[in-house]
Amino acid sequence: MNRNRPGSRLRSGLVVIATGLSTLFPPPLEGAAPRAEDRRHRHVCSPAPALSPEEAELRRAAAPLAPVPRLLGTRLPPRVDWRGELPPVIEQPDQMSCVATAGGYYQRNQTEKHFRHPEWDLGDPRYRFSPKICYRFGGVGFADKVQQALWVWGSVDWAELPFTPERITEYPSPAQLEAAKPYRTGGYAAIWNRMGATYPLVPPNPIDQAKAWLAEGYTLSVDINPENPHYPDNGPGHVPYNPYFDPGFITGTPGHGVAIVGYDDDANPYGTTPDHRGGFLVVNSHGPDWNGPMKGFVWMSYDYAKRFVTYAWIQLPGAPDEPVITGASQRELNVGDSVTLTGHGFGALRRSAGVTFNGVLATDVSFTDEAVTATVPAGATSGPVVVSNGNGIPSNPFHLDLAVLPPVRILPIVLDVTSGTARFTTEVTLTNRGRKAVSAALRYQVSLGGPAGSGEVTEPLAAGEQEVIPDVLAFLRTKGLPIPAGNQGGQLIVRFIGADGESVVAASARTTTPAASPGPEGTLGLAYAAVPPSHLTGFGPLTVFGLRSNATDRSNLAVFNPQPAPVRVKVTAYDGKGSENLFEVIRDEETIPPYGWVQYSGVLDWSVSGQGWVTVEPLIPGSPFGVYGVVNDNTTHDGSFLPPSPADLGGGRMTVPVLVETATLSSELVLANNGGFEAYLTLQFGERTSGTPGVTFILYPKKQLIIPDAIEQLRKWHLPIGPRGAADYAGALHLTVRRAQNGHIFAAARTTSGSSAGGRVGVFTPAVVESQMASTETYLHGLKADARTRTNVALVNTGLFEEGPVALELRAFDGDAGGAESGQPQVVVLGPGAWRQLDGFLEQQGVANGWVRVARVVGSAPWLAYAVVNDGAAPGAGSGDGAYVAMSGPQP
Repeated sequence: MNRNRPGSRLRSGLVVIATGLSTLFPPPLEGAAPRAEDRRHRHVCSPAPALSPEEAELRRAAAPLAPVPRLLGTRLPPRVDWRGELPPVIEQPDQMSCVATAGGYYQRNQTEKHFRHPEWDLGDPRYRFSPKICYRFGGVGFADKVQQALWVWGSVDWAELPFTPERITEYPSPAQLEAAKPYRTGGYAAIWNRMGATYPLVPPNPIDQAKAWLAEGYTLSVDINPENPHYPDNGPGHVPYNPYFDPGFITGTPGHGVAIVGYDDDANPYGTTPDHRGGFLVVNSHGPDWNGPMKGFVWMSYDYAKRFVTYAWIQLPGAPDEPVITGASQRELNVGDSVTLTGHGFGALRRSAGVTFNGVLATDVSFTDEAVTATVPAGATSGPVVVSNGNGIPSNPFHLDLAVLPPVRILPIVLDVTSGTARFTTEVTLTNRGRKAVSAALRYQVSLGGPAGSGEVTEPLAAGEQEVIPDVLAFLRTKGLPIPAGNQGGQLIVRFIGADGESVVAASARTTTPAASPGPEGTLGLAYAAVPPSHLTGFGPLTVFGLRSNATDRSNLAVFNPQPAPVRVKVTAYDGKGSENLFEVIRDEETIPPYGWVQYSGVLDWSVSGQGWVTVEPLIPGSPFGVYGVVNDNTTHDGSFLPPSPADLGGGRMTVPVLVETATLSSELVLANNGGFEAYLTLQFGERTSGTPGVTFILYPKKQLIIPDAIEQLRKWHLPIGPRGAADYAGALHLTVRRAQNGHIFAAARTTSGSSAGGRVGVFTPAVVESQMASTETYLHGLKADARTRTNVALVNTGLFEEGPVALELRAFDGDAGGAESGQPQVVVLGPGAWRQLDGFLEQQGVANGWVRVARVVGSAPWLAYAVVNDGAAPGAGSGDGAYVAMSGPQP
């Protein structure tokens, strides 16, 4: 990057003088823009508010004056043209935003590109500044206030903060203001400032100084008065295209802000004097179609600039925008600890922003421009921590020492409970894919039936071993824990001592009950993966969607505490009908004891619509906790495990892994919006081809939809799906979310089949958001294929059509044979959006107990993998109940 172009050294020579808090922090803009028919033409801005002579004098005195430019008095080039460093020409919204567009858009973007980021593509909205902040905080009509707002507040890109007519009244959010701070200007100054003067200006303006500043790489913000017969596209008659603006005399006051981006001493070869031949190149804010072939530009004569332009402002580049770490709240840390990094230039958490600990990306991060708080991620080791800002620019490396702790996995509940005729027990699977043996320390903490029984035991795991413990409480009793008979349950924390790394170990559970007679033999229940402590942060609310209470289903919610200190939370249930007033506080304050677990039954029994969600908030931020929901069939007792959705988890794209419609299987679709704004959802089903149709609809705030027959509904929405019964249908549902609050949209499917004993059994598949999709490799742990169980593996290309196909390679590994690979690798090619299931994959590979590695070998599109472990060695055998296994391990 070129940091030393001519002129950047002058930054220290300019002084910005504050004119009081009313200038730095102006009140909100009031009132609507004048209607187009009330003005002479929609392209004419209202003049700046009139100033008394005393006010004008104070403003002139407060404004800093530019020093003599370095090139003044030298032989200046005959022409300068910075159009190649400008963003696209835009049409200002109809709210007197011309000075903000001139200074905060054209001038601000050219300054940044010329002096600090010549590599930026200003056609990309991610690298093009929006004038929104300087418009909202710079007032209307005063260019000096706009310049001051850029110095005080800075700028943020167009992609983050669009400046469009429908969104012009919005104020920037706190996060957007933090993102703007690294892009504050280094100051501003007037080449001339004749506020309050009358036309013609005497003495004439020093246009040679303006030309010298332009020759050094600067652009200018100026004012003009377009209310005269010579101005192109002016008034009801629309004055024709006019490349050279040179009125002999004008009256009135200046009313329109524009930017000067060049000059040419021979712009008008037919002029009678040098001041009528030469001119400044002006970019307007009336769109690219303004002034015919000039495409939004016009030449303004030197004579006009001398006599009728009341001000000309230059804008200085700011300090380098690279983030800098200067300190840390602590230098010695453990995995899972929180650390605050201090410095400047961090901006805000958006797009490419992030924190890495010796190369390991932290997932729990909060940003301000001068402080970043992050949780040390699993797998991190001693070494440099680096902060990257929103444009991916890295900071200086800052050394931190980390203790190497064993990987930890938390199972929120394992139990042995009898309820009526159903007895629920928990099977636990422990996986060690590493190359050396580990010792699994199992800490059991009683929550049901206590207080006796808590304690810790160890279990050896050989290298490459996957151990299945069919009844974990019975197993713990054999290991010596004094767990009483009767209903018992609690949290199980597993430490893998001596593991090769964080990603080579896993733990999962399946809590089941035998299927009731007269149904088929087998088991019914729910499965859930253990979570690492880093996933339980306590810095924001957690929400469980998809809950319901009706004649066929009931819902419970559980909260657990993974730490040795108590946690206080608030639990609130919301009706999904679509009203902010339909909610019930389940617990205004609940204290979860150390390593405790609390379940709330019938959390939506009160609701009007019979469905909704529950949000759990920490009362002391930073106290880790976990939450999940369970939907049980009232007849079969089959359960669906519903994971939480954190408030900050979002993305413009998400994929529901599968929707199914066959003679025996059908999928319901859950869509929810617990945010405060309408969300626009575009749905596409199955493989994407060029022009694949989608359906877009509005999901209103505080609304949850549970669509019982999802594929039939997609037909009604005119998606291209064949008629019911003509074939078996299965595929992924791809969603694009627009205009929604980040992290407030949820989607999932529940695929079920009928049971001969009545009721239904099935599996719940939550959507995978864009940030969670895989790009390199991932693993599916805890898989089985034996006399009572079969495993299917499914793959989805989640990419758009233009991202193309992917080829994914699957390899199976035997957890009973030291992790040896079994069978032959299989490669599956998926077109954009395509879904593919490999039935009985583990059995085909000769593995009864093991895991599968999925890796992308060709292509660049994102993708996802999952597995379903079904009860029954073949379709129709056993209960048919399915356990969903999400991908884990390395994914980016």
